[in-house]
Amino acid sequence: MLLRSLRVQYAHRAWWRYNTPACARSFSDHGGRVNEALKILFCGADDLSIKSLGALSELQQSSTGLIESIDVVCRPDKPRGRGLKVKHEVPIKAAAFRRGLQLHQLDTFTGWSPPKDYDLVVAVSFGLLVPGRLLTAAKYGGLNVHPSLLPEFRGAAPIPRALLSGCTVSGVTLQTMHPTRFDHGTILAQEEMSLDPLPSNGEKSILDNAIERMGTVGARMLSDYIRHRRYEHPAPAFNLKPRQPSNAPKITPEDRHIDWNTWTADKILLRDRVLGKLWDTVTFGKCMWPREKIPQPKRMVFHGPWTIMKSGREMIEVNPGQPLAVSQNGNAAPTLGLHTKDGKVVMPSDVTIEGKKAGTGLRGLVGAVVENTNTCIASVNSRT
Repeated sequence: MLLRSLRVQYAHRAWWRYNTPACARSFSDHGGRVNEALKILFCGADDLSIKSLGALSELQQSSTGLIESIDVVCRPDKPRGRGLKVKHEVPIKAAAFRRGLQLHQLDTFTGWSPPKDYDLVVAVSFGLLVPGRLLTAAKYGGLNVHPSLLPEFRGAAPIPRALLSGCTVSGVTLQTMHPTRFDHGTILAQEEMSLDPLPSNGEKSILDNAIERMGTVGARMLSDYIRHRRYEHPAPAFNLKPRQPSNAPKITPEDRHIDWNTWTADKILLRDRVLGKLWDTVTFGKCMWPREKIPQPKRMVFHGPWTIMKSGREMIEVNPGQPLAVSQNGNAAPTLGLHTKDGKVVMPSDVTIEGKKAGTGLRGLVGAVVENTNTCIASVNSRT
């Protein structure tokens, strides 16, 4: 029995050595006394990472001798807006200042070294790959909180991509940090959670609601892992469900660009609920023709929430994206409806026309549609 036990232990050690990234194996390869207070280098950016930073900061205050210091790394302030006159700060910058933490802002790790030695790198929604030299320099390597059930939705936008894919279940993964690839570390812990189809708080979007809930779960997982000092003897999670690898690329403006020839009414509503500010460059011209023989194409941003109206027999057959003036529930003031490829009509709450004041374009567009078509359709069975 003793010989069998020794064989099992040796097999586990061999698996760990040959199936774990070098940065994870290095956790126990550095010298130094055990149970020393941690010096943490925390890399973050958004609200999700602020949750984890807050949990570590509170753990530092409540558990004497566990965490000596937390240095925060984030991206530099960047100009935004018209004329690039407004500087945008990464949200975690203010959070670090509020907690009195040392801040380092950089756009690349090339040529950069931390001003002091550190024991553990933690990255949450950071956006830059922490190089292997920094992970190796840390006594316990690196930890990452990723808001998906890896290997599902590897990449920069796991939460919105999961929502846009119609997933009802996702989760949070705690993993080691791979020295050369994003989201390919050893999985240390995973926790499933539901993705609500609608936010519990009417003031929050689906995306904001999911970020808050996943941020809370991830912060707790990270805090528990460090509180119990599991980083000293890390072990891969077991009994994980098999999952198909998938990618979650960064959200771009094209993800909000309505393609009337392919998008259904439900897809438009889902995209609005997750991303908001859908847009196109063809609706303005369709509303203005034939008042303007050759209307100039203008970008239009649609504001939600949107309403869906099922097509009735009285409706005129129109092409996807064709604008209609719709009278809702007997309301004397019509609104703008747009035909979708699946035979329904969707109605935004308002629109912003390029070059005009935000949220003021709906009335003018509806007036143009009524003038050009002399048609107003009464809606039935509308829903949001």
